[in-house]
Amino acid sequence: MNAEETPGSMDVRIGQIVVGDVSEARLRTAFPDCEIAAVGADLQITFQLRDLAETYPLLNRVRQIGATLVSLVHQPLTGRVASARPRSPVSLGDAATDRLRADCGTRHSN
Repeated sequence: MNAEETPGSMDVRIGQIVVGDVSEARLRTAFPDCEIAAVGADLQITFQLRDLAETYPLLNRVRQIGATLVSLVHQPLTGRVASARPRSPVSLGDAATDRLRADCGTRHSN
């Protein structure tokens, strides 16, 4: 590791957070520097990041506006544009998804 690298650092990646239970207008206000797109009944926030740790403030913002976390995906940028869609969805599994929701403070709908 050279002096410029830090643990967890990587090349630029695309992050996508899909949320529900929030209006598009509210999401655009909360994420002015991100691309927002409808995905079925949910909304997708697309952003670039250099380190996976950069995702946590965005997840905290999702929690603060009361949106429900549906999914989170990271993928290498490698010649793709910021609006690229993931090739396939990533399933974290029920236990990991519940843990992520608990860590981020997102609410469950029963």
